[in-house]
Amino acid sequence: MRTLLFASLIALPVFAGTARAEDCAPLKEIMLNAAQIPHSATLTRTVNGKPVVTHMVVTADAMYMENRGTWRKGPRMASREMMEENIKTAKLACTRIGGETVNGVATTLWSIHVENQGSISDNRMWLDANNRPVRTETKVEGSSFVTDIDYAHVDPPANAVPLGK
Repeated sequence: MRTLLFASLIALPVFAGTARAEDCAPLKEIMLNAAQIPHSATLTRTVNGKPVVTHMVVTADAMYMENRGTWRKGPRMASREMMEENIKTAKLACTRIGGETVNGVATTLWSIHVENQGSISDNRMWLDANNRPVRTETKVEGSSFVTDIDYAHVDPPANAVPLGK
């Protein structure tokens, strides 16, 4: 789950050509910064060959998650400090693949191989012109996740039920 959080979260200069492993530092900073920016996200994971879709809205102080038509409100999942601690133990290999368009947005595509605390994941991250992730793809332990991220539509749902109720 830490790898998913790490991959799902995201100020990097655009490098010409293919990046080397030492070029991962700017991507780490992007992931740490992006997790703090309010956003909405659609996470699609494959379970038994079928897509399962979850919607999220992350504000400055809360996280809202929709599952089976019900919105739940809870605390933000991880602070920057928690994420920094997790990243310290990660071994990353990063490669700039090129450019693609995602949902009408020009992006730079990166491939990121992560090994952390016994978990191995292969990730792809699409960054917009502001170096914010607009899509991430994670393959870990036989599962795959695709997250589309939107920074313009971050209104929390009015009908959210607090977690635990």
